[in-house]
Amino acid sequence: MAFLRRFRLRLPIIGVLACMVALALSLPFSSATAQPSLPTPLTELPLPSTLRVGNLVAVPVTLDGYELFRIASSAATSNTEGKKGDKFPLEQRVKLIENELYAIVDRARYPQYWQRGFDPKTLAITVGKRKNDLVILARDGDKLRERQVMLVAPEDAEYNGRSLTQWADELTKTIKDALLQAQKERAPDYLLRQVQWAVGLFLLSILVRWMLDPLERSAIAEWERLKQWRNQLEAEPPPPTDSNAPPIAAQQDRVVANREQLIVWERQRNTNILKRRLLEWGQLFLWAGMITWILGRFPWTRSLHVWLIEQPIALLAIWFGINIAIRFSTVAVDRLLKAIHDTETPLLVNSQRQIVRLATFGVVIKGSIVFALYTIGIFLALETLDIPIAPVLASVGIIGLALSLGSQSFVKDVVNGSLILLEDQYAVGDYIDVGGAEGVVENMNLRITQIRGAGGRLTTVPNGNIATIHNHSKEWSRLDFTIEVAPDTDLDRAMKIMREVAERMQKDDDWEDKIIEPTSAIGVQRINAQGVQILMWIKTQPLQQWQVGREYSRRLKVAFQQNEIRIGGA
Repeated sequence: MAFLRRFRLRLPIIGVLACMVALALSLPFSSATAQPSLPTPLTELPLPSTLRVGNLVAVPVTLDGYELFRIASSAATSNTEGKKGDKFPLEQRVKLIENELYAIVDRARYPQYWQRGFDPKTLAITVGKRKNDLVILARDGDKLRERQVMLVAPEDAEYNGRSLTQWADELTKTIKDALLQAQKERAPDYLLRQVQWAVGLFLLSILVRWMLDPLERSAIAEWERLKQWRNQLEAEPPPPTDSNAPPIAAQQDRVVANREQLIVWERQRNTNILKRRLLEWGQLFLWAGMITWILGRFPWTRSLHVWLIEQPIALLAIWFGINIAIRFSTVAVDRLLKAIHDTETPLLVNSQRQIVRLATFGVVIKGSIVFALYTIGIFLALETLDIPIAPVLASVGIIGLALSLGSQSFVKDVVNGSLILLEDQYAVGDYIDVGGAEGVVENMNLRITQIRGAGGRLTTVPNGNIATIHNHSKEWSRLDFTIEVAPDTDLDRAMKIMREVAERMQKDDDWEDKIIEPTSAIGVQRINAQGVQILMWIKTQPLQQWQVGREYSRRLKVAFQQNEIRIGGA
């Protein structure tokens, strides 16, 4: 509702902007319109990309940001004084050719402000001969005197797979088309039309930005609420689900309940981050795309447009794509694990344990995805910057080998932690004994396990140091109940009463969810002069054996008194 109210308030402004866009795109354009001053042509273009084929090195010749063709030289002479036909270094040849092309279309060489540099109807690009070398000549029937555009080198023809005369003929057509296109793009009508498109696109970008503002405000407000919720979770741990639970079970309930709420919080946080990143980076790309598109509409700035697309915009797109992929994968993993839990929960004895175990899996999966995506992003960035990947891979391999040799304990921790997780040896909330520490697992990852023991002591154990694990709470626990009756007691009758008490207790509403199997085993444990010791096993939910044992002892005492069965030597 708040979004709709804000949208209605902005409808008049949106309408005005839309009208301005329509007006900008529909303005009449004519050469009689007052002409704005033109930008100064660029004199320094970005360094052209170099290709090597066999023993030839080729560099592109450009005009107004368009690649026209490539000229070549042998690799041995590309940056030095060359042979006949290659009297200048390759880069200098490119500069001379491009300067000649710009001189032909440059308005500043002629007295009239909007005078064309040549007559397009009579422009002729021909092949001539100068000192046994083929050259490309340009002239028209009006103001352009015959001038040499370039020399056709044998290496140029060899690189392009043509004979010298064939390549010269192709160059005449390519150069003529490029000059005509350059003159057309400098015409007042064309320039005014591009200005109209630029103004329209700018206003459209403002309109889109204005419409996205309510969504951005809503996402920021949601983020503030999530931060407050996280502070509450850290300040006020949730109470145990059962107020009568023993200390260890209550501690386990608190740890698991807190972890469950943190899992829900992390899911909502990841979704919110994805929304905000899409809005923020979407606006960044909106403005970057608009500016880049506008630069590409004018001949003097098109070289900058090409350079932005080839490197800065490409790097920005890689960074944007990798980060969005990470955010999408994070949300996707959260939803996948939630769907798995929702599907399997009815079949599980302890769904809470499954929640935290899946969450631990989620952390590992997300970390692996992030590592893989960042690795892909780095390689794409290196490729964009024309940096050879093979030496980088070799360097990374050497560094990785050195790190592995210097951090063997870390590798051991990670490997053992992976096995613990994959084999489900324990999870957050389990009560375990690892020899040097005993208590409830409060936090675990691939490297360490943190155990909260007696007196609130938090013990951090590297996973590589864990050799033997005693898990007191995985899947189920067991009450080992022993009682000693008088030597003359009818043992069959006593054991029958013990079974009946356990079965009635399991049917009780307060205890049916805590007892899995009332009597898994029962029998005589020991006989002596003082009495007969009977052992009985009761299978319970994890960490419920102590609470079940106390209640069962109370009920059995009452039942023995009612049936006149003496305890011990009494």
